[in-house]
Amino acid sequence: MAFIVLVAWSQLAVSGAKREWADFRKNQAPLEVRVPARPANDAALACERAAETLGLNLVPPRSGRPPSTTFEGAGRKEVRSWSRTGLDGPQAELPAPPHEVERWLDLHREELEALVQAATADPPPRWDVNLGAPEQIGYDRMNHFVEAQRLLTAHARRQVQRGSSAEAWGSLLAAWRLNAAIAAEREILPVLMSLGLRGELLRLARRMPAPLPEWTRSVGDTSPLPGLELLLEVQAHRTLEVAELPDPFGALSFPARKPPWHAPISNALLRPVLRLVGAREARVALDLARELDARGLCELPAIQQAVQARHGGGPLPSFGLDALSEIPERWFRVEIERELTARVLAVRRWQAEGSRGPAPAFEPAPCPDVDWSLALDGDGGFALRWRGTRTGLPADLVLDHVAQD
Repeated sequence: MAFIVLVAWSQLAVSGAKREWADFRKNQAPLEVRVPARPANDAALACERAAETLGLNLVPPRSGRPPSTTFEGAGRKEVRSWSRTGLDGPQAELPAPPHEVERWLDLHREELEALVQAATADPPPRWDVNLGAPEQIGYDRMNHFVEAQRLLTAHARRQVQRGSSAEAWGSLLAAWRLNAAIAAEREILPVLMSLGLRGELLRLARRMPAPLPEWTRSVGDTSPLPGLELLLEVQAHRTLEVAELPDPFGALSFPARKPPWHAPISNALLRPVLRLVGAREARVALDLARELDARGLCELPAIQQAVQARHGGGPLPSFGLDALSEIPERWFRVEIERELTARVLAVRRWQAEGSRGPAPAFEPAPCPDVDWSLALDGDGGFALRWRGTRTGLPADLVLDHVAQD
């Protein structure tokens, strides 16, 4: 009897969450129309082939079992660690690689160059999108994307050490494009992963040597990350649909696996719980979307605090994510990093042109209580500082950069 009540309760919870989202979006086209299915392009397929030579699997589970790959091996862990060493702090210098990292990067130089060539082709790589196939979430696949970006970042730093600045910028562009490609898949988890890595790529770009390539001018353009509201809606859609799959837990794993013999029984017993978790997460996502719709980008930290307080306070664990309610602050941090990087690169281009004319005039900061200030010294260095005064804003969002090209 208790199980029957649980099943009925879970179905009502899911129906209620779907109805609330439908009411919120009643004046818009269905989600499937706004996020139409599309195939991967040739550049994405080329990246998949190139990555496989490095033991990386970027292939979505389009059909059958994807290639079996692993990115463990001698020196691999050290390369991952070194790729993000020395990126924190306003005046941090990039350290030289340890011997084992240097050896691994030199040994796999040709494979890395092949991945760079594939990722920097035009048009840029673009992977499959299909909201009707929740099994394409591919959590493990996202770890391979993270690995690919870290290897490309390490490759770029090694090229800087060898004095190959132009090639290093190409490797960084390849990592940047892979980062944008996984964000464009309209999934919360890939976007969360891309947010953290995007911050690392931006910090590295601020420390890369001159000359600056033309593509760096677009760093300050509108963020290539998809709209946060749409991502929240896609996440709600996924979590409300995944519990109804024949093997919901299997759909969240990658590569594809054969369900154990007890899967039908286990899934039948656990499905009501998955429905309840999914309905709760969909409502948290809806609260975030409503707040964002009303308050905008500059209020992201305040939105996070408000939604967390409404749902019990503190980080809110969610289905497949560490904390859905922490997304606004992560998003905000990377947007500020992007703004900072665009300004740093603008000053460096101005310096490279012989500092002719006045220093770059920056567009107003994205938020009214944010202040950008630029200080030049007589030796070609400069300091760029961002300060925000809003209550609750993390103190470590005061950022500096000093460079001497």
